[in-house]
Amino acid sequence: MNEYYFPRRCALYQKTYQELTFIGGNRKYDWAQLHDFGTGGIPLHQWVSSMDSAAPWWQRLLPRLYARKHNAANLQATQPGINLFDYI
Repeated sequence: MNEYYFPRRCALYQKTYQELTFIGGNRKYDWAQLHDFGTGGIPLHQWVSSMDSAAPWWQRLLPRLYARKHNAANLQATQPGINLFDYI
């Protein structure tokens, strides 16, 4: 169902809010791209608990604890592009 409505909403928001630059357009659980915002393939890196398969289950449910434990190392590992964090 989201594969149908999500791209349509993205296109609507892009048209409505032309002063904003949208990125992503990916489904969270398998990272499949559902909408292309045409941002030229800017690399997007997520340093968040829910995307770290090595994080224990409780850190995925409590992102502040994950951030407290991992953000210092993740900040050192940032890469060119856009880097997203749970909490700074």
